[in-house]
Amino acid sequence: MLYLAADHRGFALKEKLKAHLAAQNVLFEDAGAFSYDETDDYTNAAHALVMKMDDHPDTLGVMLCGSGGGASIALNKHKGVRAAQGYSIPEVIALRNDDDVRVLAIGADYASEQDAYAYVDAFLKTPFAAKERYVRRIAEIGAIEQGDFSSL
Repeated sequence: MLYLAADHRGFALKEKLKAHLAAQNVLFEDAGAFSYDETDDYTNAAHALVMKMDDHPDTLGVMLCGSGGGASIALNKHKGVRAAQGYSIPEVIALRNDDDVRVLAIGADYASEQDAYAYVDAFLKTPFAAKERYVRRIAEIGAIEQGDFSSL
């Protein structure tokens, strides 16, 4: 399952992405925003996305906001999320392969519709490589989230 979320600046691109995913028979759920509201905040959409994902720990998410930066920051305040922005297909592949990123943040003000489709497609098709060093680093991130810096 893929969960999608967006604030007002990412809303239009999220709606187009939903049609793209449906055409590819990708199972997804929209976590909000459900209508355009120029006063909404990416923090609310990010939280709604994480709440959906918390119920299903093996799921992925895509968050669209203006720059992708604010959403990434808000998402990463939640333990275990591992959100990152992707600006190219090779970068998105590396994010999944090396870092087991669970949420891809896309800057809707900077990514074209076609780029966003390509980033999400690469995100969904790339598995986590689970090499020892990658697993170790993710465990270190988990320790940091718990306030334990002893392994660093």
